[in-house]
Amino acid sequence: MYWFILLTTLILSSDTAKVEGKIPYAESTVPSTGEVSFFVDRALFRISDSLSYLEVYYFLDLETLGEVERDGKRESDYLFKVKLEDLEGKKKPLVDSWTKKAFKGALSQFVIDKFDLIVSPGSYRLTVEIEDKNTDAKGKAISEFSVRHWEPALTLSDIELAKSIRDSTGPSNFNKYALEVIPNPLGTVYPQKDTLYFYLEVYNLEPDSGAYIFTSAIYDAGGRLLRSTKPRVRKKKGSSVAIETGGIPLDDFEEGEYLLSVEVVDLSTSQRANASRLFRFVTRKIEREIPEELMDYLSFIDYVATPRELKAFKKLKDEREKKAFLTRFWKKRDPDPETPTNEFLREFIERVKYADQNYSQGGRKGRYTDRGRIYIKYGPPDQVQRVTLVSHARDREEWTYFTRGSRGMKFIFVDVDGTGDYELIYSSIEEEPTRPDWKSYLKEWGLLGGEE
Repeated sequence: MYWFILLTTLILSSDTAKVEGKIPYAESTVPSTGEVSFFVDRALFRISDSLSYLEVYYFLDLETLGEVERDGKRESDYLFKVKLEDLEGKKKPLVDSWTKKAFKGALSQFVIDKFDLIVSPGSYRLTVEIEDKNTDAKGKAISEFSVRHWEPALTLSDIELAKSIRDSTGPSNFNKYALEVIPNPLGTVYPQKDTLYFYLEVYNLEPDSGAYIFTSAIYDAGGRLLRSTKPRVRKKKGSSVAIETGGIPLDDFEEGEYLLSVEVVDLSTSQRANASRLFRFVTRKIEREIPEELMDYLSFIDYVATPRELKAFKKLKDEREKKAFLTRFWKKRDPDPETPTNEFLREFIERVKYADQNYSQGGRKGRYTDRGRIYIKYGPPDQVQRVTLVSHARDREEWTYFTRGSRGMKFIFVDVDGTGDYELIYSSIEEEPTRPDWKSYLKEWGLLGGEE
C-alpha cells in the first residue's frame, strides 16, 4: 500500500559549485543518466508501525534544460515522472507525472525540491525521470531500497542532511515540527559553508518526565573517529517522540567521504538506538561558472564596495582573480549564510535591474544615472512627487524616504537640460551631493525659502 503526495514549493539556489565542470555528490546520492542532470536522495520517517513517510529530494541542474522567454523571463518547463515498483510483486506499481516550471536567471541555476510517498514495509524500486518540454531531452535516476517495519523499541528515523535548518517563519512545504528544513540532496559540504546540518526523529521513548542523551560523531572512511559532540541531555516532556537537529563544523577536514553517526540513550529504560549517514566534504578548487548575465551584476560593486575594495578590484586583470574576488566580496555581505540564497545580493540585483529598465538615458544604463544610483543604494522611495509640463520651470521629481535615518531622507532631481536626464540637485543627507545652485531651481517653481 502506498499513497502519493506532491509538494510543489521550489527553492532556487546559487550556492552549489562545480568542481572540474561536474557537480560533486555523496556516495549515497543517486545521479541521473541522460542529458538532463539531476540527483536524488531519500529519507524514511515513521507514521505508524506499518507505515512510513518516504521523503524524496532532488537537485536539478537548470543548465541542462532548454528555455523559452515569456514576458521577459527565461523559463524552463519539464515533465516529472515517478514510478514506484514493489520488487516482491505484491502491489501494483505507482505511476504518476506532472509538469513543473522553473525560472532561469542570475540567481536561479539549480532547483531543490521534494515529494512524499506513504509506503508500507517491503522492497522497492524508485524511478525518477525528468523530460525537458522544450528540447525533449531526458534524464533518469533509478534506486532500490527497503522500507522497514517500525519496532516498538527505541528507534530512529533516517538522517536527513540539510542545507539549512531554522525556525519556520511561514507556510513552507519544507516545514517539520515548526522548523524549516531545506534538504541537501547532494550530501555535500563545502569550505565556504563548512557546517554539516542534519535532522532526524526519535521514536518510542518512554513517555515520562525523564531525559535521554543524544550524541553525534563523524568517522573517516577507515572508521577512525574524527569529531564528536558533547553528549546532550534532553528532557522528554512526557512525549514518546523527539526531534533532533545538529550542525557540526568541518573547518579542518580533508576532501573525502565521511560517516555521520548518532546515538540516543533513553535514561528511563537504558535502551539505545543508532543511525548513520554518508556525506562528502569537497575542498578541491571550485569552478563557479558564473554566467555573463550574473557577472554584469556581480562586478557592479561601485555603490557597495569600500574605496579600498573598489581600488583592489580595479587593479585585477585576470578573469579568474576577478571571480574569486567577487565570490568573497558578496559572501561577506550575505546577511544569513545558512540560507541557500544571498538575500542581500538578490535585492541588489533586483534594484539594478529596475534602475536599468526605468532610468536608462540614451546609451547610458540607468544604474549610472543619479536616480538609478539613489534607487540602488537606498531602495524604492516611500513617496515620489513628479512635476512636469510646467511652462516656466523644468521638470522635477522629489523622492522621500520616511523611515530612513533619524529624520528621513529627501532627494530632488531636475531635468536640467530638458533631455529627460534627471540630475540630483538636492540631498538631505551628507552622503549624497547637493548642487550649490539648488535654490535657484526652487525659485523657478515659486518655492522661495525652499529646503535648508
